[in-house]
Parts: sequence; structure tokens; C-alpha cells
Amino acid sequence: MNNEEKILELLERMQGDISDLKTGQAETNVRLDKMEANLAKLEADMVIVKEDLRFTKDTAIIMENDYGDQLKGMWDAYSAVKDKLDEHSVTLSRIELKLDNLEIRVGVHDFQLKAINT
Repeated sequence: MNNEEKILELLERMQGDISDLKTGQAETNVRLDKMEANLAKLEADMVIVKEDLRFTKDTAIIMENDYGDQLKGMWDAYSAVKDKLDEHSVTLSRIELKLDNLEIRVGVHDFQLKAINT
């Protein structure tokens, strides 16, 4: 094979390689276009999420301002009721203990009365 044929064969292979590169570049461009479209959708969704988050924060602030004092008042009332209930539980325990003692005394007195009556 002479030099011209070798050069021609080399040029033909180069032309095929260039054609393959162009095809690959076209496929890459299509994929890149899809990625850019998806990125644009994500950015639009991010804007919506940020707006929703801002709305949620604003609503929470409004609720705290409108109902915060009421919730604090309810908590304070709950605490007061709980404290009073705890006091009543202690008092009830003392009363039950006294009642148990009285039952024992009554039992002893009943026994003594029966002994006297017999």
C-alpha cells in the first residue's frame, strides 16, 4: 500500500471518528437540554416551597400573637388545678388513714361491748 492509500485510509477513519463524535455530542446535548428543563422545574418548585414556608412562618407568628396569651393562661390554669388536685390527694390519703384507724377502734369497741353484754 502506497502513501496516498494510507493517507486516504487514515482520513476515512478520521471522518468516521468525527462522525461518531458528532453523534455523541448530539446525544449529550439532548441529555443536557433535559437536565436544564428539569433544573428549571426544580427552581420553580423551590420558589413555591419558599412561598409556602414563608406563609407557614407568618401563620405561626400570627397564631402565637393571637393565641399565645390564651395558651399561657390555660397552662397556668392547668398548673393551678393540678396543684390543687395534688393537695386534695394528700388530704384524701390522710382522711383514708384516719378512717382506717376509726374502723379499727370501732372493731375494738364492738368486741368490748360484746364482752360486756355477755
